[in-house]
Amino acid sequence: MLEVSSTGPAQLKHKTINAEVNLLTEWQRERSRVNEQIARTAGVLALILLVAFGSLPFLLKSFWISTERLTASRTALKDVSADLVLLETARKEAKPRIDQSAMHETVTHEARQFLGHTMLVLNSASAGMAFETVTSNVIGGELTLHVKADAESNAVAQTFIEQAGGGPNVNSTLLATAQKNGKLSADGIGFDYVKRIGVKP
Repeated sequence: MLEVSSTGPAQLKHKTINAEVNLLTEWQRERSRVNEQIARTAGVLALILLVAFGSLPFLLKSFWISTERLTASRTALKDVSADLVLLETARKEAKPRIDQSAMHETVTHEARQFLGHTMLVLNSASAGMAFETVTSNVIGGELTLHVKADAESNAVAQTFIEQAGGGPNVNSTLLATAQKNGKLSADGIGFDYVKRIGVKP
């Protein structure tokens, strides 16, 4: 509101702000803040450089040790590879002899099993029975003995079956058929007997 006097309107009061002083003060504050940041950054960089230079001898030593170990490992690998090549060559040369020896042992072992079970079946026959046929074959690692025989009685046949079923690696025994047969006696029977044995190498 304007002041009015008897002589007329009063003069306006002017307020002045020193903008230059305020800008200078703000600039000084900003410069101080920037200088502090620069000083902190310089301190951190100096610390990093100090740690780096302090660690340099250790890093160089570790590098040379690793290089020596790598060289030694490469040399050892080269020697082992050479030995491996020699062993592989020797194995290839010896393989035919090894195969023949293994085959001979397998055949001998299977033949013993074959003959052993065949003789066991034949020796299980008593005086009161007679063989008509005895056949055998080996298929898929299994020996099968098939007996066709006549017995004076059922008891004689049962005794034979119990004795013939013995021996190692027997998978199964079976009285396939049994029927009255008077070839050996009035109470005689004819029967088929099957025995299966696992052929172990």
